[in-house]
Amino acid sequence: MLTNTDSSPPSSPSITCIKCHKEAIKEKKIERLPDGGTLIKAIHADGRQCSWAEYDTIEDVMENRKKEKNPRIILCPACSKRGRINHYYKDDKKRENVSYLVVHEPIGGEWGRKSKVKRVRRCYINDSAQRDIILKKLGRYIEGN
Repeated sequence: MLTNTDSSPPSSPSITCIKCHKEAIKEKKIERLPDGGTLIKAIHADGRQCSWAEYDTIEDVMENRKKEKNPRIILCPACSKRGRINHYYKDDKKRENVSYLVVHEPIGGEWGRKSKVKRVRRCYINDSAQRDIILKKLGRYIEGN
């Protein structure tokens, strides 16, 4: 008859953060990104959080992908008026930092010196509840967050 003399509990699987290479408590998928990747967030014991993008295929990483024009019209969660959902990157080098805005009606005039862009009213989405509404409309929301 074999007995277990080791009284320590079984070790929990350790998660290593890909970004900082330190041990993390939890790793979870946050959302689907506009370029086809998935935003992953790791939470460390000291409360620090690291986030990065993971891609399924090499084609998702490539820069020269054809952009599809499929405008999504939504009732704006910020001002309750109809508008088109758009995204932008705060930093082009960190493609996982995606922000959203809702573009509304033109207000007249132009922006810019060299290239003229028609001015439109915009609502920038900064609240997490409003961001969840946008992600659900776009089909990029991952349940369980």
